[in-house]
Amino acid sequence: MEGLKPGTRPKGGESKRSADKSAVSGAKEGGANVAERICRSPPREFQIDNLVSKRGFLGCNQLKSNHGMPRNDFFWTAVMANMDLQTPMLKIGSLQLDNWLIMAPMAGITNLPFRMMVKRMGAALVTTEMISAKGLVLQKKRTLHYLQSCPEEKPLSVQLFGSDPAVMRDAVQIAVSRGADIIDINAGCPVKKVTKTGAGAALLREPERLRQILTAARAVCRIPLTVKVRAGWRPESADVVSIALLSEDCGVDAVTVHPRFASQGYSGHADWSIIGKLKDSLQIPVIGNGDILRPSDAFNMRKETGCDGVMIGRGAIGNPWIFKQMLLMESGHDAAPPTAEERKGLIMEHFTALSAMVGESRAARIMRDSLLSVMHAYFSSLEKTQS
Repeated sequence: MEGLKPGTRPKGGESKRSADKSAVSGAKEGGANVAERICRSPPREFQIDNLVSKRGFLGCNQLKSNHGMPRNDFFWTAVMANMDLQTPMLKIGSLQLDNWLIMAPMAGITNLPFRMMVKRMGAALVTTEMISAKGLVLQKKRTLHYLQSCPEEKPLSVQLFGSDPAVMRDAVQIAVSRGADIIDINAGCPVKKVTKTGAGAALLREPERLRQILTAARAVCRIPLTVKVRAGWRPESADVVSIALLSEDCGVDAVTVHPRFASQGYSGHADWSIIGKLKDSLQIPVIGNGDILRPSDAFNMRKETGCDGVMIGRGAIGNPWIFKQMLLMESGHDAAPPTAEERKGLIMEHFTALSAMVGESRAARIMRDSLLSVMHAYFSSLEKTQS
């Protein structure tokens, strides 16, 4: 059966899964033609000013003061007050970042409004949610939606997952054409829905497939290319140093490691010593990730492992201020926790922005879990203050 063109419906009783397989097959047969066709369509640069709604969400112009900096932001207030915020910078390939703090990709969390929020908080690099390479090649509307971006969040890392080197290659081309500043290959997601397709952490069990994916991606990626891995699939079969060296040989510009095994999920503790082993073995930057829940955790990770950068995930859901707190602390300034009013204001601003993009009902579902994390972080900080 001839491959369906991306975006066309299957005929008769053909199943959606069969149609998808045929479409991907057609994409492979056409080589880079599918990717080139998608790349020729103009990228959708999302203007935050378009998010101004009846509820009065602050658009980009409103978020900025006369000095061009965001309002109601104690980090930027410190900058404008001429505080000397000295912090080491991180360079990934040709891209020079302002500091060493990176926002981790998180499914259902790191949408455009959330990325804008943590960017204002001081994150040097923000990352999209994990994006299906197959979905991009098939031009699925929901998948393409994940590539929405705006100039104010730059630089932006786009994380892709998949198991087919040819499809990953085409997806990289699409993401680059849509404005990505870094391409990150996911070789660490432990979720069964992902690993059962051979993607994510499942690639740690197939080093040769990972090599093929990274080689294919590097061949068409003119911007920095990174890979995110775990400590291994299981403790008894782990060899993350070999995986990292393989990645370096393929030409990646940095490796991010979450030092838990895929079999652990998020249980137990991250073994930071694994980050140190990678740092001792690689010539490219090593970015540490895992169990960064407080500003002091990031400093301790760098001190213990020597890693070049720190990627923060769950710790930023309940406390997006963590980036500002770390930068201020590193420069010798006080970093008091945000007040209840500051938390409330940020929550409402985020909800309004998200509602303008996806509607109030869906925005409420997306924010439900993160709101619980915010409240937990708030009451935890109260307990520490009173103890």
